[in-house]
Order: sequence, then C-alpha cells, then structure tokens
Amino acid sequence: RIARGPMPIAEVLEIAIQIVEGLEVAHQAGIVHRDIKPSNLFFTAHGYAKILDFGLAKLVRHEAPPAADLSQQPTALQERRPLTQRGSTPGTLAYMSPEQARGEELDGRSDLFSLGAVLYEMVTGRRAFGQATTALVFDSILHGAVEPPARFRADLPGELEHIIGKALEKDRTVRYQSAAELRADLVRLRRDSDSSVAAAPPISRPASPLRRRWVAAAAVAGLLALAAVVWWWIAPGAGSEERGRSVAVLPFHNQSGEAAIDYLGLAVPDEITATLSLAPRLEVRPLSETRRFTGREVDTRSAAREVRASHVVTGHFDREEESLTVTMEVVEVASSRLVWHERLTVPAGDMVSLRRELSRRVRERLLPLLGVPVPPELMAMPKSGEAYELFLKALAASSDPEPNREALALLERALELDPEFASGWAELSLRHYYDAVLGRAGPLALERSLTAARRALELDANIIDARQRLIALLTEQGQLVEAYDAARVAVERHPDRAEARFALSYVYRYAGVLDAAARECERARSLSPTS
Repeated sequence: RIARGPMPIAEVLEIAIQIVEGLEVAHQAGIVHRDIKPSNLFFTAHGYAKILDFGLAKLVRHEAPPAADLSQQPTALQERRPLTQRGSTPGTLAYMSPEQARGEELDGRSDLFSLGAVLYEMVTGRRAFGQATTALVFDSILHGAVEPPARFRADLPGELEHIIGKALEKDRTVRYQSAAELRADLVRLRRDSDSSVAAAPPISRPASPLRRRWVAAAAVAGLLALAAVVWWWIAPGAGSEERGRSVAVLPFHNQSGEAAIDYLGLAVPDEITATLSLAPRLEVRPLSETRRFTGREVDTRSAAREVRASHVVTGHFDREEESLTVTMEVVEVASSRLVWHERLTVPAGDMVSLRRELSRRVRERLLPLLGVPVPPELMAMPKSGEAYELFLKALAASSDPEPNREALALLERALELDPEFASGWAELSLRHYYDAVLGRAGPLALERSLTAARRALELDANIIDARQRLIALLTEQGQLVEAYDAARVAVERHPDRAEARFALSYVYRYAGVLDAAARECERARSLSPTS
C-alpha cells in the first residue's frame, strides 16, 4: 500500500505515528528491527499499522526471563555470534541507514533513518534512494543528498519536509535520537495541520488518549509472542522430535597436530555438507551454524540440540608421511546409535581425490542409510589440484574482514589456475558479498559478487547458493523481472528444495504480490519445517 504512490498527508501522518509508536516499544525493549521498509509494514482489517518480519532484528540489550535458569543452557541470546551468516542478507539496501551500509554497530536511530526513507516514499511516490544500480544507491546513501520531497508535491507541509529531512540525516548524532522524539514532532504536526480532520476512512483510530496505549499494547504482545517462539526453540527439550531427517556436520579434528592442514577441519565438513545438500527431503544444517564448535570438546547430543539435528556427522583426519586419512561417523541422536563409520585414505597432496571419495561415499553409503533418495552426481570436479587446495583454504576462513580478504586472494589465485571451477566462483561471490557488507568495501564489491554468481551459474546451473545470492542481489537492486526469472529457474531445477521456494517468495514479497509470497513461503516451510 505504501509503495503505490503519493498518499494523503493526513493518512501519512496517521500511519507514520502508528509505526513510530511500534518502534518506540521495540527500542525500549532493546530490539532494533534493521529492515524497516514498505513490504514489512502491514495493516489490519481495522486499519491499524503493524511492523512485521523481525527476522533480522538485533537484541541490543537483554535480561534473562526470571523464571528460567539459562546458565547451564547456551542460547542464541547469550552467545555473541556473527550477525551475518553464509547467504544471509542484513537489511534492504534502498532503506539502509549509512551506518548500516558501512557495517557499523546499530541502534534505534538506524530504524528511524529507514522510516524516514519510507516517509519520503509515502509523500512522493518515489524512493529516496532509487538509483539504477547498487553502486549508485550505496553512494547516495553514504554521500548524496535526496531530492527535496517538496519538488514532487506542492501541498507538502514544510514541517513534514523538515521531519523527513531530519530522519534522513546521514550523521546519526544530528538525526532524531529516539522514536519518542520523532513521534512528538509527528503528533504536533497532526494537531496543527488542517488536513488532520480529513483522515482517510480506512485508518480509523480510538480516541487520542487511549490510542497510544492500544498500539503499545499490541506491539508488546507481538514482541512477547516473538520472544515465546524464540524461547520455545532454545528451551530445554525444544526440537527434540524433528519432523523428518536433519543432519549437521560438525568441524573435524586434526589429529596430526600439523597447523598447515588445520583448514581441513572446516573444509572437509563443508564439502560433506555440499554433497548432502543435493539429496531431496533431507534438511542439512549449513556450516555457518556448526563452525562455532571448532576447537571445542563438544558433546554430540548437546551440539545436535543447539542446531536441532536428528543426525550428527563427526570426524577427524590425520597425515602420515604421504597419506591423508579421514574418518567419519554419523550418530542418530535420539537413540545415541552409531549408524555409519567410514575411513578413507588418499595421497596427502591429492585434494581432488579427497573430494571425489568424500562425495562418492556420502552418496553411495550414507544417504541410503538415512533413507533418502540418492541424487545424481551434479558437482563438477575441479581440474587443478592446486586450485582446489586454495579453494579449501578459503572455505575455512571466517567472514571477518581480514580473514575474508585473505580468502578473496586465495580464490582469485585458484580461479586463475582453474577458471572453469564453478564452486570457486560461487564462493568468490559470497566472499565479495562479505567484503561489501562486513568489510565496508562498498558497492563495487556487491557488483563483483553479482558478476561472480552469474559466472558460477554459467558453469554449473545447479549451484543453488549462487542462484540464491543472484536472486537476492537483483531483488534488492529493484531488478524484479530478472530476479523473478532466476527464481523460477531455481524452482524448476530444485522443486524439492526449500531454498528455491523461499527465493521465489522473496521476489514476490518485494514485488508486493503478498498472497503468492505467503504461498511459496509455506511450501518452503513444508519442505524444511525446522528451518
């Protein structure tokens, strides 16, 4: 509704006040939404505005529920985990605050900037930052001045233009410092504006003294419901009965003690995860969820509980003279039963043989034991052993800026040696994305991420991670037709993959086709109910 064109001033003020009141309650609870945009703002049948999709929200301060003892149970709220994991998208570019675009720590003022961009769109019918490319949008958010909204609307009150301008201040120290401050200005303008008596019929509201309490109560109820869902997932006993089979591959242990091959502790699990992910009707936890167990003595059941997996793959590796030996085991968590044990040995310098053997044994021996269909071999083998070893080292690097830059250098060298290695291009796309968002490399890195994703798919159209990234980047650039085409291809190629259905849902939601978005999201959830 907000994105359909200029709205009556009275309706803009009414909706804006309701939204900012919801943000005020969230911020008071220590929650920063981080993705305020038109498609996350909905209306009830009674005309009340609701802020939806707290999927990217960040808890900036937290007190444990008094009735629960969390000291013995690590939770997502207690641990300081990376805010961005593999394949995630932290916010929507056209509505990001400058500090969010730079990857800095955020507080409630970031949401107020995003709301300012939404208000601009409500009064003008056009985006505040609607440039043609990602690079231009980034530059405009960080450095450019928005066109004064009065240029597009003669009846715009000067005070409302001032409010929007203050919300869109690039320096957050001179922006609105709280939602309460912004709400006060909006309420004052509504009171003083002659147009306030002509509020649009769909936005009916209770009497003024009760209105803020009602909206605040609704917002608190929503936050409590959200907290209840989070608590259900992390509480003791939650998720012990998985619907379907879900597998988590934990980091492997280096028994040789040679630091030079430590990278295999994450690289081997990543390759096993990639092969498992090809199997239909099998939920596979991404390595981003399990790499936090690196270097820790981990109880298998505890790890499975944290990542909600019915089966856990563990293992170790050792190098003796010219041989590399990898041992893998799979435990069925509910029964504590060892269901698979495998040991393979390859020449120490032949990483391509390692990948081939890992893929073959997982497909031919593990998947039948898990009772899922065995897919055809779709992963193309690298042509250069040296390039593949560089790729494996890059896989093991974290997303932090400095290790990520080292991973970029490794991948660039690997692709010089083997320019047709599709998985290398897919990983390069991810690393450029990290560089843009976490390393503050800016729009050029996003363009490189897009280019690398395209190249990966040219070489291997079945790499769903690369296609997801392509779809997300196109969608957030506003290239919805191309994003839709890519999403349809993903669904056609991977009809049983939740990621493909969710990618299509993502495009539909940005396009405002909400019924179709909900339908595809439900299909994704049915395919991966614990995702």
